[in-house]
Amino acid sequence: MVARKREQVSSLSSTTSLLAQPRPSDHTLTPITSPARLAKVRSVPGIPGKVSAEVGNTNKSLDKGRRISHHASMGVLGAIQPRGLPSLGDMPKPQRPRSGGANGHARPLSAGRRAPEPNAGIVGNRIAPLHTSMSLTDVSGRNSIPVLPIQAPRSMSRRFTSTPSLTADDDEDDHLSTFSRSARTSVTSITSDTSSVSDRRVKEDISCLRRRNRPAVKKRPFKPPPDMPRWNTSTRVALKAKKATTDDDSNEVNMRRASSHEGLQDGTSKLSFNSDDAPALDDSLDNDLADDDEDEPDEYTETKYPVTPYQLDIFTKVCPTQDDVDSSTSSIYSGPPLYVSQAYHLDRPVQSSDLVKSVKRVVNSYIVLRTRFYRNDRIVDADVEGLLDRVDWKDVPDDEHVDIVDVDSEPSLTVLNSETLTGFVRTWMQGRERLDKTFVALLVNDSKLSPRHGGNGAWLVFCTSLAVADEMSCCWVAKAVLGLYAQCDRMRTEGRGDSEVDALIGGYKPREYYDFVGFAYDMESKPNRHAMTYWKSQCIETVQEVVDQREKADIEAQLGKLTKEQEVLKGQMGGLKKRKGDLEAELTTLREQRKQMESGDDTGGSGMRTYQDPTTGEIIRIPHEAKLALYKTVLGEEAGSADGNILGLLAKHEVPIDAQRKIHASTLTIETFATLTESQLTEANLLTKDRRKILALAEYVRNRIKECLQEANKVKFAVERRIAKCARELEGVSDTLKSAQDNLEANDDMCIRLGNILRPPYVEIKVPPITLDQHAAKTSGDDEERDYGNTYGFVPLNIPPEIVQNLRLFHDGQRATARQRRLHSQRSFTDSSHSTTDESSSVDSEDPQHQFGAREHRRRISSAAAVCLAAYSVLLKHISGCDKYLLGVLQSFRRNGLLIGPVSDIFPVKVDLTRKGITFNSLLGTLSRTMKELRRYGAACPLSTIQSQLGIAKSLPVQFEYIPYRDAEHWIEKGLEVSDLLLLPTSVNAQQNTAEATTLKMERRWFSQETNPFDVKLVLVETSTSLIGGIRYRQNKFDVEQVGKWSKKFEAILEGIDVGPRQIQISSIISRFYQSLWQGQPSGSGASTSSQGDSTGQRISSHHLTGGSVDPIPEE
Repeated sequence: MVARKREQVSSLSSTTSLLAQPRPSDHTLTPITSPARLAKVRSVPGIPGKVSAEVGNTNKSLDKGRRISHHASMGVLGAIQPRGLPSLGDMPKPQRPRSGGANGHARPLSAGRRAPEPNAGIVGNRIAPLHTSMSLTDVSGRNSIPVLPIQAPRSMSRRFTSTPSLTADDDEDDHLSTFSRSARTSVTSITSDTSSVSDRRVKEDISCLRRRNRPAVKKRPFKPPPDMPRWNTSTRVALKAKKATTDDDSNEVNMRRASSHEGLQDGTSKLSFNSDDAPALDDSLDNDLADDDEDEPDEYTETKYPVTPYQLDIFTKVCPTQDDVDSSTSSIYSGPPLYVSQAYHLDRPVQSSDLVKSVKRVVNSYIVLRTRFYRNDRIVDADVEGLLDRVDWKDVPDDEHVDIVDVDSEPSLTVLNSETLTGFVRTWMQGRERLDKTFVALLVNDSKLSPRHGGNGAWLVFCTSLAVADEMSCCWVAKAVLGLYAQCDRMRTEGRGDSEVDALIGGYKPREYYDFVGFAYDMESKPNRHAMTYWKSQCIETVQEVVDQREKADIEAQLGKLTKEQEVLKGQMGGLKKRKGDLEAELTTLREQRKQMESGDDTGGSGMRTYQDPTTGEIIRIPHEAKLALYKTVLGEEAGSADGNILGLLAKHEVPIDAQRKIHASTLTIETFATLTESQLTEANLLTKDRRKILALAEYVRNRIKECLQEANKVKFAVERRIAKCARELEGVSDTLKSAQDNLEANDDMCIRLGNILRPPYVEIKVPPITLDQHAAKTSGDDEERDYGNTYGFVPLNIPPEIVQNLRLFHDGQRATARQRRLHSQRSFTDSSHSTTDESSSVDSEDPQHQFGAREHRRRISSAAAVCLAAYSVLLKHISGCDKYLLGVLQSFRRNGLLIGPVSDIFPVKVDLTRKGITFNSLLGTLSRTMKELRRYGAACPLSTIQSQLGIAKSLPVQFEYIPYRDAEHWIEKGLEVSDLLLLPTSVNAQQNTAEATTLKMERRWFSQETNPFDVKLVLVETSTSLIGGIRYRQNKFDVEQVGKWSKKFEAILEGIDVGPRQIQISSIISRFYQSLWQGQPSGSGASTSSQGDSTGQRISSHHLTGGSVDPIPEE
């Protein structure tokens, strides 16, 4: 009965399935189920934790699909008591091991760590059990009970949680109920009705028995899409590796299940109660352990990450979509290869096996180097993802990251030197345009012996895609590979075997505490939507011209005169428009009247009448108006509207009725009556008297018809004359109106122009990048471009500690003064007794160092980057004469120990020196704010995106790079040297961690990045006491003497910066240094002048930069 009760609680709560509860007395509980039902859950006697076959099969089907947290099962919720059971007492809080590094520091949340969840029932350091009437959040202390130990995770690193891979059986049982953590800890699940539970269990038994007979469905393996584009074929390796990693994780989960299963069985046998009644361990517990293995952040096993805007920009260039390829408007990238390369020369041939292992181990340690970019081109505007190939370094193919070049099979490498190798590397990088390989080491072994025997040794070229690493990342990886290989070479020299060498390579540990994946997730979680607006304000200016007062008065007078003329013209145009309308209406009326006269149409509907003169035979057309006039004239006024019958005329002249009847007068009209002739009347047998009278009347009518036609023609001619007159007047008015309109438009145009002069509009002007081509001493050629090692020269620049300390004091003083001004503006003027702040009191101190905020106990070393950038801007103004220009500044976004990744880029910085009387302090404040904004807005907008969207210049010929003290110290602690930070072609000490030097001699010959071509670049590395750097210049444009003179001018400007309270104007800095340094002095006197007062002798020479070479340009 007790076991039955435990089974019920185990089905509803995840806690009692992992706790072995002591059997209570028989009188404590009342039996609620039959003994037959209880027999199914009884354990086999003598074997704790093991059940019969029937029990195992039944529970396996019932509990499959339940995923219960291992920590909730064996940790906090382990103290939950089933209802009706006696209290088992208090239990100590299980100590869960901390995840993190070896020193116990946990990784940041951005790298996959989840925030801790509050645990119910914790009272101090103890976990209290629950009463039968309590909720899970109401916990009080009771008797203690031992708890099963929680196994410590194997790995102390963090990972992101991932969904466990399901087997075929899991797919069948996905519809079973999966209890969430809240459901597992709910009070209702513990206090539910037992009868309903029994019915539900019977139904589950039946359904599970039915599912047991179903055939297992084989899970279909993953296959890449058949129409995957060719530039994404490299992602198949990452996808297969991801599947293999998932399979390995599932195997590891099964192993942990077995180990946890055995540990739990051993633990149950050690409890103080009868083990026969302990809860059976079935597959539900295995699923709990598997789910716990997924929840426990043991391993950093994420397989993809969101790409950064910089990576997305590079991927878009080299992997355009099919729409971009087919489009006529979009341009396909055709620039230099997006790779950075470093070449090293070794004094003897390299053992390829050890080098391949070293490269694979280092690349595997920095997983961003194994990134494969993928985009589903079947989806419109699909996201680009970075897939991580997490295969063990031993399983990586040897040719994945190392290409062994056969010199004999390459015609271009017949003569192996820096120039021929440059052409070979450039060709190789141009063939990698689809990001199929992001990191490759090209090994070129000479077929001859070592140099001491007449051979050329070996060349090793590291080619890294800009999508996974920047310049410093490539330098670090190269040093790491060379250092590891140098140790292997030393062990080979000492006669060590392969096992020791493999152990050395396998023991390599990465030296970064924060990887690029976490950086990418941080950028995704904090998008910056105002970055492009800021860069537009940097590169494009909105300006408005200013008008002189005298010129403004003249323009205003002209504008007033034009305004009056404009009013007069507007009035004239109004009258002309009205007159034109009247003439057009009158002309339309006259033309309509003429049309009616010609057609004979009228409102009465009668048409044109035709009349033929009997004497001449002429046919005359009588219009309607002439016909009416004829009726009135011949027949009288009373016959004006008649149909023209002649009876009235004949009766009026007393023509006999008999004669009228003979000529059929009742049917005759005036027109037909006028056509009567003498022969017609003779045939009618009329009397002579009557015939003569009728002929006279016919002649009268004919004359009247002619008179009417003449009058009608006069009217028609008058209409024609009026039409012609109106047409002439309309044409004249139209010409006058057009002339007035032209005058008014000219007047308006002049008014607009004068208004624009008085109130000029805001226009956008692109700030041009500064260039020094006008000072080029050489004509550009391609000879130096053939060899990466001869492309750029380097002139060392050494700033002594006194000047560096002076620059830091000046920067601190400028900031302290700005703080004092802000505090002074906020201070009330009425309260004279208000105490000053620490900053203001320090400024008022008599000590000049304390006046400008320099404190002896200052822990943080103030960076002189802004001061050096301001001095460099003044130098460029002096050289080129430009007052406003864009300067390229390299900005790095490394933080938290990040080493490898594309986390730096060149950004345009606007330098404005146009304001009259501008001081160095004002320029320093502007550039200080600009450098802060670079770190804020730079990562969200790469340079190519800024150039394409804003339409600015494609290159920045003059650049500035400053490595602050904190970054330089970090790199040096990791093993780099100052020459590595300056990317100088010097000898390499690959044996970094041992006191003795290695016998393998290495020399860096070049460092090239063709996507960032520049002419002049100032590079400075800040140490604790000095500034080390120099000017890198293009050798096919400038010579050493010219660049050396610029470096001395830069030193003189830094020396001229005064820490005093007065603010120095930039013009004074230039003129003063002209008067004191360059007038009448030889070219070499600048160095002696700049070094005067350096009594400490701590000035760093070029020997520290070039590794022993004293020449400004390193010679091979």
